[in-house]
Amino acid sequence: DLTYKLCDKQVVVNTIEKHALLIHEALKPLDYFQIDYRYNPSNDQLFILEINICCHIASFGSFGFAAQKSGISHKALVRTILQKSMERQGLIS
Repeated sequence: DLTYKLCDKQVVVNTIEKHALLIHEALKPLDYFQIDYRYNPSNDQLFILEINICCHIASFGSFGFAAQKSGISHKALVRTILQKSMERQGLIS
């Protein structure tokens, strides 16, 4: 089954959050990226499949899915990415 699913196991979520923060530090100054994981609940193995620094942010893709599940509209997602990028570049404050 290759559908998008959210993991509800807190220890896995915590590990993914740690990965994301470490990878974000390593990839700066990128403003967004996507990490694809596979998790096997039968043995608690978590695998990073890829880190995509050029992912699409369409509302129907995994990035849009994650935003929607977090209560963020697609419009707000794009606005936030643009705003943070412009702030980082010193174009706005």
